[in-house]
Amino acid sequence: RRCSKALILLNVPPCVGSRKGNNLKIIIKAKDDVQISRGIVQYRLQSYESWQTLIEEQNNSNVFSFSHKNDHDGITKTDCYEWKIPESIQNTNSAQVRIVLFDDQGLQSEKISEPFSIISNRLSGDVQLSKLNYQVGEKIHIDISVQADNALSEIEGFLFYDTKSHHILYDHDEKGLSDNLHYEISIPDNNLFASKNCYVVIHDAKDIVKNQINIKSDRFTIQIKSELPPPFNYAVNIYEESFDFPDNAQKTNESKEIKFVKIDDQNIAHIIVEHEYDYFQNTASDNQEDIFVRSENHYYLTYNPITGQKSSLIKVCDRKFSILDFIIFSEKPHVLLEKSGKNGIYYSFLDNGSFTSPSQKLNINSPDLKSLPELIQKKDLNFDSSRYAICDGYLWKLSTSDNDVIRYRFQDGIVGDKENIRMNNSVGSITTEYIKPVIDGKIIYYIDSSKNKLILQIKA
Repeated sequence: RRCSKALILLNVPPCVGSRKGNNLKIIIKAKDDVQISRGIVQYRLQSYESWQTLIEEQNNSNVFSFSHKNDHDGITKTDCYEWKIPESIQNTNSAQVRIVLFDDQGLQSEKISEPFSIISNRLSGDVQLSKLNYQVGEKIHIDISVQADNALSEIEGFLFYDTKSHHILYDHDEKGLSDNLHYEISIPDNNLFASKNCYVVIHDAKDIVKNQINIKSDRFTIQIKSELPPPFNYAVNIYEESFDFPDNAQKTNESKEIKFVKIDDQNIAHIIVEHEYDYFQNTASDNQEDIFVRSENHYYLTYNPITGQKSSLIKVCDRKFSILDFIIFSEKPHVLLEKSGKNGIYYSFLDNGSFTSPSQKLNINSPDLKSLPELIQKKDLNFDSSRYAICDGYLWKLSTSDNDVIRYRFQDGIVGDKENIRMNNSVGSITTEYIKPVIDGKIIYYIDSSKNKLILQIKA
């Protein structure tokens, strides 16, 4: 017997496919003109199978609802039941859900959902290499094995060396690739690929039901090929440190750059390196946001080209400061620093194996950047926010937009009148966007950094 007056709406939203281990929301909206006493939610994987009961819910209203405990030890009534699909359940494209309702008169009504899929999300894999030490130009033998309930349909591989990457393979088959794949990949015959920090990543390996994973190999080394002709044999990897991102890191970025190099009288290279990385740490929580992690450090080291020996790294500063300039003064490395978000110039130097805490001090014989506008304005001179340099008794304006270089006589803290120095052999209009002046002793070099060209040099 069926209650003809019961209205039942059953909604099972499986999206592309309901995945094992995930929750499937079953939404039931049911109303009768008499009291609904109870309801039973059932499922079956095939149309010819018997129904299996998921939950039997008691009810005492003409509207059916599920009871859930809330955070305050109370009871919340909703029209939704979440079924955690067992990992052990078989794959199917014909699963159905049924709701059977009983009223207080013993009559019953039922509703059956449209068929939907239940698929497995089991997908893991390994990348194995034939060895962990290679030369530039050599072949890498890569074996990829997967553990999955569905076949792989697409893979894409990248070779990572330091912070760079190189595309090495792509394979695709909609019907499914083999569970065990083998590839031979040639390392480019270029010493730029030499690194002690190399690994292969199979990026977004997808199976035929759109599960996807990233698979990462162990780290390995690519050595320089000594048979390459000079000067390539003499390339030196000055800084080979890399950050090992955690397994739950997402949107990773890493960069390393040599910022300054100075050569002393003993032909020793003094080097400042900048190392930055950032990523989002996946908290795997619906209630907690992912954590953004960022690091930016500067390090100092030396390199002896005769012995080939590099010194140990010494930290100069972190992201609170940026390095404006670097010199060797009185046989000690000195850095000129700018503090993030604040006015003022700082300096630090190497002392007893570490750089001193940044200091901000005013040289009484030279104005700092903050006092410079005040000094010039007292002379009623036209002043802008350009960079200036004090060199050989003059205050030189480092930026220029025409064929003149501007300077002021500067002595004992007093700024003199403006002087225009006309450039010989005019090179035409000069723009300031990419020009970076460099001072070396009494010579000022104006360099177009976008084209790596020397625009002019002035002997002060």
